[in-house]
Amino acid sequence: MERLRAREPALLLTVLFAVAVVVSLVACCRQCTTVTLISSNEKSDLLREIAGSWNRTAGLDVRCGRVEVVRVESGRAEGALARGWDVPNVKPPDVWSPAASSWTLLLKQHLADRGSADIVPPVPPSIFQSPLVIGMPEEMARTIGWPARQVSWSEVLALAVDPTGWSRYSRPDLGPFKFGKTDPKVSTSGLHVLVGTYFASRNRLPIEADVEDPVVRDYVAAVERSAVYGNTVAELLRRLRDADDRGQPLSFVSAIALEEKQVWDYNRGVVVGDGDERQGPEPRMKLVAIYPSDGTLVADHPYVVPNAPWVTDEKRRVADAFLRHLQSEPIQRLFERQALRDHLGHAGELIRSSPWLSAAGASRALRLPTPRTLERIQRSWEDLRKRA
Repeated sequence: MERLRAREPALLLTVLFAVAVVVSLVACCRQCTTVTLISSNEKSDLLREIAGSWNRTAGLDVRCGRVEVVRVESGRAEGALARGWDVPNVKPPDVWSPAASSWTLLLKQHLADRGSADIVPPVPPSIFQSPLVIGMPEEMARTIGWPARQVSWSEVLALAVDPTGWSRYSRPDLGPFKFGKTDPKVSTSGLHVLVGTYFASRNRLPIEADVEDPVVRDYVAAVERSAVYGNTVAELLRRLRDADDRGQPLSFVSAIALEEKQVWDYNRGVVVGDGDERQGPEPRMKLVAIYPSDGTLVADHPYVVPNAPWVTDEKRRVADAFLRHLQSEPIQRLFERQALRDHLGHAGELIRSSPWLSAAGASRALRLPTPRTLERIQRSWEDLRKRA
């Protein structure tokens, strides 16, 4: 008994030491490195779900990491990064994933114009892709020859600049051609369709001199006069759906510039993209994805880890681990089930089997102009757009 009492202090010390070790290990594991991922509108909810699952299961050495996804429009995030990041109540991005690499080119140019250091890596990887298409109500698409033949940018935009509108195809009852478009300063589809308009004006990749060419400017301005503007593609699609619900699906717009995936969503009764999601029955008249035969631009959804002072080595480690997860086979198949192409641009079974989409339709991707030309094209919109 006396021997047991003599050993009690040592036993107590051993227990206390063990408890201290466990507490310190738990505290260590709770000191997670949080990476802020700034995402474009249309994929932010999906990335938030993926990140939530990854945060619960990811094992990174003996430390832990987590990803927080925040929705900021591509153009707004690009402008904020060019100014050193000034979005109220939002941390600067440890990862930035705009909808397309066109925004990274604009950021390079805007930083250069300000005399600031370039923070964009040379070739940011893609997490998935979705080409720009011209979404057209099925009856109108059949009027211009879908699906029997391919249609070019020039042919679609010829409708937009023709004051007689659909009379060009012996359908005066369809009225003038109305082109649903978004602001190219903030929206990827708006920026890409503006580049596509410059492309159609000369049937080649636009160069800087085109922006001041009077013939080109007149052509772009004529296309803009046909525009029905919306703040986001989701807003335009909701207004189109309202017209469909009233039994007037051809009354709102003739076409909308949008991503391939958004056509698929709309046709199954879903409109997502700006925080005001809507889901209902399928529309009476489906949208058809027109893939311009002379090529289209692609939203490649890059994964940009900025070369910025706020991105620590530990944050970069977590960001790299999450990228590996996004490019893993299970997550790439998840993207394909959402009508997105994988990070190499390959279409999955859902796209291949859809009557409204085309796996081969986006086989010719247009190159982006130089950063300076792209910046001047974007800036020209303020002069050439239709006034209220």
